[in-house]
Formats: sequence, C-alpha cells, structure tokens
Amino acid sequence: VFKFDIFNVGFFGTIPMVLACLGLFSRSIPSSAKLLMLAGVLVPLSPLVGFLYHRFNVLWIFGGCWACCAWLSAASPDTLRRTSAWLGGLLALGAVIWSLASLGIVIWRESLDAALQAKVVAASSASAFGIFQDWMRSRAVGLLDHLCIWNPWQLMMLGGAAISTWGLTRLQPERGVWQFAAAAGVALQLNVFWWQWTTWSEPELVYEEPELVSFLKQEVGTNGRLAMEPALWAEAMFPPNMLMPSGVAITGGYDAIQPFGMKSPSGKSWDFPGATHFMGKVEDDGPANWIEVWNDGRWHVLRNPLQSVGMITTLLEERPLEREMFARPTLNTMKVAVPARATKLNLYSNWHRGWRWQDPSGGEWKPVGKSEIRSVEVSFAEPLVSDSVIQFRYVSSAPKWVMVITLLSMLGIVVVAFVGGRRVS
Repeated sequence: VFKFDIFNVGFFGTIPMVLACLGLFSRSIPSSAKLLMLAGVLVPLSPLVGFLYHRFNVLWIFGGCWACCAWLSAASPDTLRRTSAWLGGLLALGAVIWSLASLGIVIWRESLDAALQAKVVAASSASAFGIFQDWMRSRAVGLLDHLCIWNPWQLMMLGGAAISTWGLTRLQPERGVWQFAAAAGVALQLNVFWWQWTTWSEPELVYEEPELVSFLKQEVGTNGRLAMEPALWAEAMFPPNMLMPSGVAITGGYDAIQPFGMKSPSGKSWDFPGATHFMGKVEDDGPANWIEVWNDGRWHVLRNPLQSVGMITTLLEERPLEREMFARPTLNTMKVAVPARATKLNLYSNWHRGWRWQDPSGGEWKPVGKSEIRSVEVSFAEPLVSDSVIQFRYVSSAPKWVMVITLLSMLGIVVVAFVGGRRVS
C-alpha cells in the first residue's frame, strides 16, 4: 500500500500491531510510544530513508510494542472480551475473503501469472536487482502459490493470529498456563516470519563456487584490489558481494562504500587508486599496457603491471608501494613493509576516523591522516632508520556529535521522567 520494499517490513505480530494502532487513539497510551510509531511509519515514506536506511523501522516496532503493552495493562477484563470478539469477527471475515481470493487465483492462474511476471520485471528493472530478470520472474511465479490461504506458511500465520486473539480473554493469572496463549500465538507468527528469511543447508551445498571466483581468489588474493564497473559484480557473479567473503577486495561492492571516499581521477572504473586488476569489457579507451589474464568471451580480467597499492616518500625519492609489501591479515587490520629513510606513506585505502597506526618502535596507536585523494596517509616525525613494518587496526568509534546527541537525549529523558513523577505524586 505504501510501496515499502521488503526491508521496510516492521512486523511484530498481528494482534499486537492491531492493539498498537488502537492505542494511537487512546489517552492511556504514553505520547512517546505514539511518536515512535508515527516516526517509524512516516520516515520510510520520506527522502530521509536514504540517510537513515531501513533500520529506522525499529522505532515503529519499539513504539508499537510499548503501546500494545500499555493498552493491555490498562484494559479491563470486559474490554478484553469485547476486543477479542471484535477481532475474532474481523479475522473470520478476512479468512472468508482470503479463501475466495485464493479460489480466484486458481481459476485465473494463467492470466494472473503473466500479468504478475510482467509487473514484477517492469517494477524491478530500475532497481539494484533489475539485471536479474530471470530470477525476478521465477520469484513472481512462486508468489501466487505462496499467497493462497491453504499454503502451510499462511495457515500457520492465520493460526497464530487466531490463537493470540482467543488468548486475549485469558490474560489473567487465575487462568494458569492459558494466560500465555496470546504470547504463544504471537511467537508462532514471528517464527514463521523469521523462517521466511532463514534457510538451513550443509556448508558444501550453500553455493557452488564458480570458476571465475576461484580464479580471482588466486589471481587478486587478499592484498590486491579488483576494479569493476558499478553493476558488473552483480551481473557476473550472483549472488552479489560474493567476492567479499572470498577475501577479494573490490571497488564497487558494499564493502567498498565510503561516503566521500577515494574516486577514480578520470571517471573510468579501471583508473581507481591502487587497482591491481580490472574486470569488465575492454574498450578503445581501456587501460593501456595492462596484461590480460582471463577472457571467457564476455568478461576480461586485466592485470596492472605496476601492481601498486600506495606510494612511499623517502629522503631520496617517491616510489610506488608494491603489492607484496602490503598484507591484510583480517578485515580490521593491515600491515605495510616500509623501507628505511621513509618519511611518508600513502596507502590507497579509504580514509576513516576509525583507522589507527602504530610506530614501529611501539607505543600508542595514533589516528591516520587523510591525503588529498582521501586515502590513508601516515607521516613519520623522523625518517625511519631501518626497514620496518607499520601496523594498522580499525577501532570502531562513533562521531562526537552522535555522543553529544545521545547524552542530551538521555538527559532529556531523565528530566521528563522526573517532572512527570513529581506531577503524579
């Protein structure tokens, strides 16, 4: 209805969501819970979702659970019985309508299939997964079967809603174990929802590694950098981001996203700082003198003869940092072999405030500098007297403004709670 995509789903049980919505119109529900619910629903519909991402839906879930619990704590047994009867009637009516719609799917299955496939493929063509037309079409084919009321997953969801509706009238301690019926119904629904996202397989059956990925792991390795066209990683190797867990660093994947990070000076994908390899289609203005190491008739893999991942400035010269001098033992650590008399190191890795480096002689970890191309830069107070190994590690830390806002919010909550407490007393 609101054109949410799958990441905007904030489901926490049918009955809790209905009661939370009822709570929006109840004076017994805290205003904070209502504000959280409204923010969680309205923000994803606004351009702010691009900055805050879909995790902002946790506000809707938190506020909704808060409102539901507040409504239940304030409701009398008579109110619970009336609400349960009303919800039961709506659930029965919805099941009848759903059954008729499922019969309609069976009767007009062929025409609905064609229309749905065309709609899904057309709607996804402009999205990040638009290049997977066959995959999107296969998902559309299975969707109609999944939507029918007699689908086992749907029956369990409907059963969970029915159990939690019936359990509303038994939320008293004297009911014994039956007082947990509503919670059991919600738990059933949440588990069904969770199982739609989680699959279980033997490790060797999860995904068969393509020949191209095996080749790139050997050719590029963990200390090389593969430059690729923005959408190529998804088109050539599905599922997306498969090279990241394989240990291959690429310039176009999610692991390389860094706002205001390094850019290609010429705008060409292969001209990215520190690229030791390039994968794509070779054009007339492609990289000159690069060596072709793979060609399957569609994609080409070229090796940069320089194999440089940075620059080293010494007392005598400025020279490239060779690939063999760089190592990344883990995703959060790096090691660089630096020659004697070096005064500065420019490592072609996106600068971030979380990166720290340590002097070869030991001591405290210091923040790295930022070069003109927004890469990691280290300047030595004195030229190195001998060949050394510079160690880097990433320390996760929130920006200062985040800490300030958090502390001010905590202070505001304490003040509101104190003032509210005085009014009550």
